[in-house]
Amino acid sequence: MTATSTPAVFYLGTHHPHWLADERFRDVPLFVSSRRLRNRKTLPHAVGRWALDSGGFTEIKMYGQWTITPAEYAELVCWYARDIGMPDFIAPMDWMCEPAIIYGQNQHLKPTDPRYFHGTRAARGIPPDGPDEPLDDAVHKHQMWTVTNYLQLRKLLPPYLRERLIAVAQGERLRHYLAILDMFADAGVDLRTLPLVGLGSVCRRQHTREIAEIVGALAARGLRNMHGFGVKADGLDLYGADLSSADSQAWSDGERHRGYPRFPECVGVHKNCANCPKAALRWRTKVVDRLARARRRPYQLGLFDQAA
Repeated sequence: MTATSTPAVFYLGTHHPHWLADERFRDVPLFVSSRRLRNRKTLPHAVGRWALDSGGFTEIKMYGQWTITPAEYAELVCWYARDIGMPDFIAPMDWMCEPAIIYGQNQHLKPTDPRYFHGTRAARGIPPDGPDEPLDDAVHKHQMWTVTNYLQLRKLLPPYLRERLIAVAQGERLRHYLAILDMFADAGVDLRTLPLVGLGSVCRRQHTREIAEIVGALAARGLRNMHGFGVKADGLDLYGADLSSADSQAWSDGERHRGYPRFPECVGVHKNCANCPKAALRWRTKVVDRLARARRRPYQLGLFDQAA
């Protein structure tokens, strides 16, 4: 597969909700997690475009399950749309399928440690002292819950938000992603007809040939409008032609690992640029420019209109 185009939109992931109201980001689509919004007393009004991340990876990574109900999430989505402005799309309460998410990892660490994964043993009904189930069985359960939640939220959300809710194809191997297409179809949802479908469980391996093959296979089966969660430049170089949009917050982790301010004017202001708007904007510009040059076409506007 040869990439020949950039994604229609590249959303800059941010953990700072107030950036939504910052004029510096008027022309920069932002990707904001519900976990960063839901406990606020007031919400910023967006000056530009934005999309809503459910925060599912962090929820399940830290707790092994969702800590809010679909009804509570639907109520939050209505609040966000009313006070912030209409999101381009709304991510559901899906269940990731990476082995670390399913089986857990580094559980001796604190849940707030990035290396900690709780595991979903309890959610899947596996006794603490019993053997765990094979990966295919565990993935199937996560996929069933992902499909079920999409159907639940479609019933709970009002029509003007329901149309912006995206289904998400979750899986671990190619066979899993192909299987969830059938699971949605059995539930009466043809993913090929939706305006956008999310591609989940790829962020930690987004730059691999395996994901490129998965994206290509899904595109060949008629999924022409996909959003890649957590896909940055290396992954987009491989399969960006088959994505309509993508998001990443990799800039922040990169600056944190850098360990010192990127810009002279930031010295003495903060110890690194992990929270710096200037660093975020510079990183996104490099990603977009790199993609545009690689595919020899101008950066395209988004799949959805900004107006509600």
